[in-house]
Parts: sequence; structure tokens; C-alpha cells
Amino acid sequence: MTRAESQDVEEPVEVVAEDGLTTLRLPASRFAVVSGLPALWLWLVEPAPGVEGLAQRRRVRLLSSLLLVVGPVGLGLAFAWDLASEEAVPARLAVAYGIAALALVGSYGLSRTLRHGVAVFVSAAVLVGGSWFYCLGEPDPVRLLAGSSLALGGTLLCAVFFGLRAAMLVALANLVVLAAILSSNPSASTDHLFWALLVQLVLSAMILLVSDLRERDLHELRERGDQLARSEERFNLAARGGNDGLWDWDLRDGTAYFSPRWAAIVGLRARELIGSMDEWFSRVHPEDMAALRSELSRYQRDPDSSFQHVHRLAHSDGIYRWVLARGLAVRDQQGQAVRVAGSLTDITEQRRYEEQLLHDAFHDDLTGLPNRALFLNRLAHSVARARRRPSSLFAVLFLDLDGFKVVNDSLGHFLGDELLVEVARRIELSVRPGDTVARLGGDEFVVLLENIEEVREARTVASRIRNSLQPSFALGGQEVTSSASIGIALSSGGYGRPEDLIRDADTAMYSAKAEGRARISLFDRSMHEDAVARLKLENDLSQALTEQQFVLQYQPIISLETGSITGFEALLRWQHPERGLLLPGDFIEVAEETGLIEEVGWWVLEEAATAAAKWRTDHPDFESLQLNVNLSSKQFRRADLASSVVDLLGRVGLPPARLRLEITETVVMEDAQASREVLAELQGQGVGICIDDFGTGYSSLNYLHAFDVDVLKIDRSFVRRISREHCPEIIGTILELSRSMGLKVTAEGVESREQLTQLRELGCDAAQGYYFARALVPAELDRLLSRKPIW
Repeated sequence: MTRAESQDVEEPVEVVAEDGLTTLRLPASRFAVVSGLPALWLWLVEPAPGVEGLAQRRRVRLLSSLLLVVGPVGLGLAFAWDLASEEAVPARLAVAYGIAALALVGSYGLSRTLRHGVAVFVSAAVLVGGSWFYCLGEPDPVRLLAGSSLALGGTLLCAVFFGLRAAMLVALANLVVLAAILSSNPSASTDHLFWALLVQLVLSAMILLVSDLRERDLHELRERGDQLARSEERFNLAARGGNDGLWDWDLRDGTAYFSPRWAAIVGLRARELIGSMDEWFSRVHPEDMAALRSELSRYQRDPDSSFQHVHRLAHSDGIYRWVLARGLAVRDQQGQAVRVAGSLTDITEQRRYEEQLLHDAFHDDLTGLPNRALFLNRLAHSVARARRRPSSLFAVLFLDLDGFKVVNDSLGHFLGDELLVEVARRIELSVRPGDTVARLGGDEFVVLLENIEEVREARTVASRIRNSLQPSFALGGQEVTSSASIGIALSSGGYGRPEDLIRDADTAMYSAKAEGRARISLFDRSMHEDAVARLKLENDLSQALTEQQFVLQYQPIISLETGSITGFEALLRWQHPERGLLLPGDFIEVAEETGLIEEVGWWVLEEAATAAAKWRTDHPDFESLQLNVNLSSKQFRRADLASSVVDLLGRVGLPPARLRLEITETVVMEDAQASREVLAELQGQGVGICIDDFGTGYSSLNYLHAFDVDVLKIDRSFVRRISREHCPEIIGTILELSRSMGLKVTAEGVESREQLTQLRELGCDAAQGYYFARALVPAELDRLLSRKPIW
């Protein structure tokens, strides 16, 4: 039996291929093996969902790829092995070999095969062509070489188009199918079979080796290309994200590249730019051009430096933009710069924000005027210039609004701020061009007058400012008047520090304020001495509180009807360790300005109330003695004044009805509505109220109708002039009007028998003064009460 006959031992079955075009006859056993593989592939291609499905899909990709290779190869082997049948023809051998070529489709993947259909077709056609040379006619070296070349050509095409994996699979299929074809060809000898396989094996190995080396090179090139692409992408993203324009200047030929973002910064499109640095330099602000060229030149010469420069570039709209240019140089072996590349950043908004911050740091938020820091800076330049040129004269004006606190408290801080803004505008309109107006804070303003010839110029400007404030201000529908006290300090004093000039102008301002409203005062050395003494007084006052240097003296108040003591007024004294006993006139104003007056006032009230409670116990005949205590304006403005007073009296054991608080009419009239409420609350607690120094303030009894007041105290100035013409009539009128309103009247400052007699004749209720007794220390008052004197 021949080899072909021995193989055909089973009944063949007719099989219709899946494409429906080719009818093949295979032994049933072989067909079962071959046809079972696609069935298994179809079963595996349906993956389950979820995580297990993911693993299953991976298995499907692997198995389907292998099956698509093994299936056609096995089918080709089956055809080749069955060549001995009577129906076997060379055309079917070609088809069998072509089916093996379709292993390429499985290895490469269906979707990618479709994308590269032409390459797959060419490779398969070459493989099919090779099979014809093997199968037609007698095999000989030429036919063997031609068939092997075509088969190897198909393998090489696979390696070129589809990579090493596909080429290896096709080469393996070539060897298997070639062996099957030659072994089934009766005309083929063992030598043919050996040399064909050897040639095919050697050439395939060479092709695969070359393909492997090429694949590695291509892989490395692809990796480098991918890295370069990723790097370029990162750079582009960073450049776009940083909003920077890019530039590249080739110093060898003078050409330049500008990115689209660079063009956008100047308001152009990239194609509108010329490839030259003139595109850049022609847009630089003339004031910045020299500095930019200098910086670029320096950077090109110095390899250790860096290039960074801020300048202005003209936009296409004609407006300059602030930009920040940064660059890095590429240098040759000699260190010479051959190329500079970098970025350009639009910092216009940042620059505007920085300028705004700088402006805010040196200007007043409310008025927009320069603040203390900027004024001191400009004043320091003036002081330095005066040191270089002693003949250069300038002046500082210090302004403080008169009565601003009253406006602020009565109309509110909002309208108070409006007043300050309007005052600032009027001051600016009153000074000369080039002079500096600044606000130090609160209601204090300063003016720097540069290059004056004499002091008269400074007085002229100060007078213009004073006059500009005379017209009333319309604030919130109300007409408000304001004025300013102005102090002047001249640079002729040889100042070394700007702060000293402001200090002396401030001192002169206080001197002007002491003379009255809307006054102008020129600083002299005596003012400085007074200011130093005042500062020492402030320090001594603080020390007096902690060291208990304050003492109280008491002056009796006499009933002019009975001549007996009906009460006494507590008077504050300061036992100064260096200056001796000081009266309130020596320090009370400073205490009020420094805020110490409130603490001192509460100490006086508690000390006096404690002494009064003791005297009521020690002298039962004087149980109805009235204690008069002066109340400061700061105490009077406390919201909890009435409750605080009652609590204090409760602690020391003095009934509220035995206390009478003395308040000046000026304090009461500062805020009439608030005063009315406070006085009513005090009266409701049983505390008496006395209007002190009547006749020195508003001097009108009309306002007293609205207040709960018990006693009027006529100022000593009236008593001193009581013997003069018309003065008795004035006092008599006050007494009559007071009685008509149910008020008692006390005259202070009685120093003679004649004054006492006249006051009694006029019907005055009570009096106090040196004629009865000077201010007494507690022990002296205790002895006086024991004697029970009558005047």
C-alpha cells in the first residue's frame, strides 16, 4: 500500500466551510478535531460581567489568538495529508497553504487586521504564491528556491507590517505546511524534503533574527518618541497653564521664534509676527529699552548669571502691558551664548495690584491723603536737603479740628467721617502746588510747605486753610460748622529728625487751641519747655495714682438763713513729692486729656463718701449734712453712672439723698438729650444734682426747665464783682428765676463780710468761700463740726 493509500482508511465526510464557498472532503476523525476548535472558541467568546468577566475576557483574547492560528494550520495539514485522494488537486493545496497564512489574522487581532487590510492581503497572497511553486510539477532546486523565497517573503512582510510575533507564527506555519506538502508529494525525494526544510529553517531564522533586532530598534525608537511626545506635551501644558509666552532667539543668524501665546500677550496672532527680535524690541517702552538691552548683553557675557527683566510692552491697542521676561542661554564649548530661549509673562494685573497695595500702605483709607509714613518720608527728604543747603526753608503745619468730638458723638461716626473728607478737600484746595497734605489720624492733619522764603508765607497758607473751613458743611441734611487750631514749625530751628518738626508743630497747635478756636500759633522754644513739663506731668500723674499721692480737702457750705454748716464740698489736691501741694488747676486738664480723670474721679467719690458716712455717725447733729462731689465729663457719659454711684454709696454706708453731684453746665449741654436721661436716672435714685460754675458757660436758665436739677452754684466771678454797678441786679435776677423754678442757689468764692451781707440781702440760700473757712483736711473739718460754728 502506498503512503497516500495507507492514510485514507476512514470514510470521508463532506464539509462545507464557514465561508460557504468551498466544499472539502475530510476523514471524519480529522474533521472532528479541526472543527471542534472553532466551536470551543465560540463558547469562550461570551464573557461574564464583573471582575470575573474581566479575567475571562483576558483568557478569551489569549485562547482566541492561539485557536485562530492552530485552527487554520490544522486544517491546512489535513488537506495536505489527504493529497493522495483522487480529488486532491494543486489548487486545493494552495488554498490549504493560504488558510495557514490566515493565522496572521488571529495573531494580529481582527480590528487591527481590518485597519491594515491591504498589508494582510499582500502577505497572504505571497504565501499562497509560494505554495504553487511547491505543489505544481516536479520539485527541483529552482522551484524549491522560488517557493521558499515567496514563503519567506510573506514571513518578512508579516514582520514588517505586523511585528515579530506575527512573523514567528507564520514562519512556524510555513515549516509545518511545507513539510506536509513535500511529504505527501510522490515526486518529492528525501533530499528535497531535507533541503527545503533546511533552507526554509535557516532563512526563517535569519529573518526572525533580523526582525527581532529591528523590532528592538523600533521599540526603542517608539519609546524615545513616546517620551519626547510626553515631554513636549507636559511642556506645552505647563506653558499654557502658566499663561506664558515662549520665545527662542538664535544669536547666530538673528532669527527668533515667538509662540502663539507670546503673540496673544501683545494682541496679535502668531502669523502676524516676524521672526526677528525687532518684533520684541520695537514694542518695548522707550524708558525700559536701555535697561533691557543692557541686561541681555550682560547675561550673554556672564555664564553664571540668569536673565530676568521686568519692562513694558506695547499692546496692539496702544496700551503698554507690564511683562516679566526670563531666559536661559545655550552656549558653545567656548562658553559663548549661541541661543537664548525663555518665557514672557503678562504681569500687568499683578503690577497693578502691587501698586495698589503700595498706594494703600502710604495713603489714608478715608480721605485718600498721604498717611504718616509717606509724610515722614517726604519730610525726611526736606530735612536732609536743608542740612545740605541751610538757606532752604520749609515749614510744617499741624491742624486739629475744634470740637470734632462733639460732632462725632452727636451726629455719628458716619457723618463725622464725611466731615473729615470734606475738610481734607478744602485743605488741599488751600495749599500751593507741590505742598503735601497728610492725615495723621482722627481729626489731625499736617501740611509740608516746601521752599518758602519767610515765615509770613507759612502764616498766609495757614490763614487760607482757616478761612476755607469757615463756611458750614452740609452733612446728612444738616449744616455743621467747623474750625481748626493750627500750629506752625519752621525748619530754621536746625532739626535733625522729621519727627521733631511734627512734635513742635503739634506743640504750637496746642498753644493755639489754648487761646481759643480757629487760632494760629508759631512754635518757639518756650513751648517746647512747656511740652516737656507737660509730659513729665503726665508721667507723674500715672505715678500719683499708684502711690496714692492724691488727698482730699473739704470746704464747708453755709446756710445764709441760719449761718450753720449744711454741707461741704470735697476738693481734690495732689501732694506732689517735688512740687508740693498742687491744686486741680495745675493738673486736672492733663488728667482729662490723658483719660486718668475717670479713675481719679471715682477715687474721689469713694473717699469722700466714706468720710461723710463717718462724720454722720460721729456727729449726730449733722446727720443731714450734704456732700458735694464734682463729676468729670467722662464719668457723666458712663451708661451705668446711676447704678455705679448707688452701688458705691451702698458699700460705704452713705444714703443717696446725702450726696449731691456737681456738674458744669458745659458738660450738661454737650448732649442735652443724653444729659436729660442721666440726670433723671440719678434723681430717681435720690442723688441730688448741682449745676457748677453757672454763668461761665451758656448762662441761661431756660435750658434748666428740661433737667432735673436741685441747686445752682453761682460762679465766684459774679461774687467778686457783686459791689460793682449792675452786678447785684444780675445776681438778683438769677435768684428770682431760680426760686420760680424751685431751685436753691449757692454762691461760691465769698471772701468778705460785705459780700456775705449783700448775698443775704439778695436772698441767696447758701455760700462757701474763704470768709467761712478754707479747704480743710479731714481732721480739721472734724474739729470744726465739733465746735458747731454759726456765721
